This record gives sequence, C-alpha cells and structure tokens, in this order.
Amino acid sequence: MDGGRTTLAEWWARWQDGRQVSLLAARREQSAWDCWICPHLGKARLGDLRRSGVQAWVAGQVRAGLAPRTVKRHLEVLRACLSAAVVEGLIAVNPASKVQVPRAPKAEQRFLSLDEVRRLTEATPPAYRSMVAVGVACGLRIGELVALQVGDFDFLHKTLTVRRTALADSGRYGPVKSRAGEGRVVPVPPTLAAQLERDMAGRHPAAPAWPTRSGGFWSLGNWLRDIWRPAVGRAGLVPPPTPHAMRHTAVALWLKAGASMYEASRWAGHASTSTTDRIYGHLLAPDGRVSEELDRLLWPPEPIRLEGRRRR
Repeated sequence: MDGGRTTLAEWWARWQDGRQVSLLAARREQSAWDCWICPHLGKARLGDLRRSGVQAWVAGQVRAGLAPRTVKRHLEVLRACLSAAVVEGLIAVNPASKVQVPRAPKAEQRFLSLDEVRRLTEATPPAYRSMVAVGVACGLRIGELVALQVGDFDFLHKTLTVRRTALADSGRYGPVKSRAGEGRVVPVPPTLAAQLERDMAGRHPAAPAWPTRSGGFWSLGNWLRDIWRPAVGRAGLVPPPTPHAMRHTAVALWLKAGASMYEASRWAGHASTSTTDRIYGHLLAPDGRVSEELDRLLWPPEPIRLEGRRRR
C-alpha cells in the first residue's frame, strides 16, 4: 500500500480520470471537491485520514450553516472516492464509513393553491404564461422546463418528452437528474396542448419552447431574475415560492385527479414509487369507495325475499 505517500488530492485526480459518469454527476462531484473536500482534506495523505477527522470535517460544514442534505451529499462523494482507494489497495479501510451525518428535518412542501396559480399566471409576461402552465400541469423540474424545445411536444398525442436539463448557470445543457427522468413522457392537458400548438406553429423543432428576448435559451439565473421573481412579487405570493412549488403542485393535482402513485412517479421522473410516496403519500386520503366495497364483501346485505302473491 502506498496510501502513506499519496495525498487525497493526488488520488482524486487519478480516480476522476478513470471514471465514466454523467456530465451532471461530474459537475456536482467537482463542486463538492472544489468547495469543501479539497480545501480541508486535499493535502492529507490517505494513510493519515481517520474517521474522527472526517467526522470533524462534517461537523465543520454544519457549523458553517450548510443544509444537512448538502453535507450528506459532500460526504457521499468523499466516501465513494475513498472506497475506490480501498479497492485499489491504497488503504485498508474507508475512514468515511460509519461517519454520522445530521438528519435533515422533513421539509414542508410549498404547494400553490388554484387562486395562487391564477394570480401567478396573470402576473407573468404573456409570452411566458404557458410556461408557468406547463410547470404547474406537467411537473417538470425548472432546469427541464427552460430546456424544452418545440420538438419535445407531441400535439397529436398531447404529451411532452423530457430529454435534457439546464446545468446551473453554465449556459449548457445535459442529461436530467436521474435515468428514470430522462426520456419520460408526460401528459399535457388538452386545453393547454391546443394553446401551445397555436403558439408554436411554424417554429423549428430545435427552437426553444419559450425563447429569451434575443431568441435563445434561458439560463436558470436569468429566468429566475427576469421572469419568476418579478411575477411572484407582482402576484403577492407569501411566502414567496421557488419554481419547485410548480412541480409539487403538479404531482398533488395528478393524485387529486385520480392518477396512481405509479403514474405520478413515472411522470415526475422519480427513481422509484417509494420516492413519490415519501414526498406526496400524505396527500392520498382514504377512498370511501374502497371502504364501501370492503363492507359489501365482508358483510353482504341480506337478500330481499319477496312474498308470493296470494291466489284468489
């Protein structure tokens, strides 16, 4: 083993060179490395890393005010890197294993009421009102929404296909968050589909569905600054929602409209139905029809006996 001579930074470079991951995953890993792993642990030799030191590194992120989920993501990146070092034979054990991470409190999802949807739509510039409608009705992540092209809509079948997402504020586009989300087909309500078909008639399939004023695709930061936040302010929405509230609202509306958990999971692009159930399962109220059917099966009504007519 040469873990006593190899620094974490040196091993990170070797590990990254041999990996094949999606562009989005690579960017997230590199961000964690640049901002939190390298500055604090990069110069340490692999053989000198101890679980207590990694635990102290985690605690430092908590003190710095990072969200528990963010700290957990950083730890997962470090853990994967060190696991590869174990496989390579550089170290005997992974010092990031069994490190405790703070438990994230269950977040309260922000849903938009139908009145808030109406006010938000009216406060949005006319050219982008159908964009808000797609966000509320189709449940796309904001990066997926701004990356939509005209050709992603199938107006004959009233669907859209999610093929890519905007990558932060890089101005570039890449694969969506999960494999389950890539290439998924989401239904578009007929009224909205008809409006979109009229708006996009004659436009090139590769053109942005909702172009900027210069005709290009929006970056996330510019769309938030120029479209979303001004519209939320004009609509007077309190507390002010993030664009993700449109996605939460869409899934809630799907379930209320009678979609199954499986359908909602597929349309939302979740990795499994358990993810959908964990986030939105509380929205499913007991169905009275099920109780009535159980009552009929377990306690069937007594058959009605009709007395025969007396003969004269």
